Amino acid sequence: MKKVIAILLAAACMISMCACGDSVKKIEVSAKDLTAAAIQAVGLDGADLLSAAGDESFESRFYYYYGITTDQVRDYAIAYSSVSRPEEISVLVAADGVDVSVLTDALDARRKMQPSSFALYSPESVEMLENAIIFTEGDCAVLIVAENAEELRDKIKELIKDADTTEALAKEFYAAREEAVTAKYDYSKPVPASDAKDATWFADAAFVGDSRMKGLLNFTDFDYAADFSYVGLNVADAFTKPYVVTDSGSMTVSEALKGGTYGKIYIMSGINELGWYNLDKFIEYYGDLVDLAKREHPEAQVYVISILPLGAKAAEEQEVLTNDRAQMFNELILKMCSDKQAYYIDGYDALAVDGSLPEDASPDGVHLNVNYCKMMTDYLLNHTVEA
Repeated sequence: MKKVIAILLAAACMISMCACGDSVKKIEVSAKDLTAAAIQAVGLDGADLLSAAGDESFESRFYYYYGITTDQVRDYAIAYSSVSRPEEISVLVAADGVDVSVLTDALDARRKMQPSSFALYSPESVEMLENAIIFTEGDCAVLIVAENAEELRDKIKELIKDADTTEALAKEFYAAREEAVTAKYDYSKPVPASDAKDATWFADAAFVGDSRMKGLLNFTDFDYAADFSYVGLNVADAFTKPYVVTDSGSMTVSEALKGGTYGKIYIMSGINELGWYNLDKFIEYYGDLVDLAKREHPEAQVYVISILPLGAKAAEEQEVLTNDRAQMFNELILKMCSDKQAYYIDGYDALAVDGSLPEDASPDGVHLNVNYCKMMTDYLLNHTVEA
């Protein structure tokens, strides 16, 4: 009888153990959203990549990272560095029938594998790995390698229990990443050729510039929002001389730019500044003008048109009006555009033939005739950036 009871008790214990194993709570949030939400809420310096289940390129490396196969997990995500830094969050969610201890062992093996990669050149990275945190929550195992590992752990535990907050924070994270990707436009290069726009493109545009800009507006037929160009204007005068005439009186270009609503702002200056000795001051003023345009009209695209090429007659009038000097200034303008994140239009390349403005393009080697104004306008319409 005692033997029967013992067998029954053992069986009951085994059933109980199985029940306990089956009762491990499954997390209801996705591993990717959980990782993204934690980073959005707390931050994780150094980890710039996020891969998750469904990412085929990472799936092929999954075993290399963890020493287990993807059929042992029902979900996973990893935030890690693209430049050999130790910061990381790995989230592994156990597949049905897989004990979560299998996942913690895999994470611990990964943690122990990495210090040798950093020992020779980054002792602080080794220390961070040694202080890494591994924990479980339900059927989920997590590895955190970070200076703020404890804060991240606490936040992840909160988020696992709050699916709505996790989803909301994850959406913020993805939106920020998307915005960052969009912001990676290469401002260090001229705007490349694009699908042609029609003249209505200029309907919400403001134009700032000197006599060459004034020529584009006078000799071509399109509607625009504002003309702040003036014969003789330079980048310093834009802040000091009341060239813009309005119903309420005259004001500087910089003052005029503080009003209105524009989708694009085109700026072209430099021809009147080619005689300046202090090139640093030229680019400082030009940068201030671009800053003003971007600050007052954050939704607008700011296009900066290079100094256009000069014809042979130009140097006969003023010895500083040379294409070599124009290109030297253009290099500074392009660098300024890169720093300020403004779009650089290479008008020099658009019109130059053998490095110079063709003789038939201008009566004085400086100001464009009607045909070349139209040619430059067409170039602008074929070199735009999608918003």
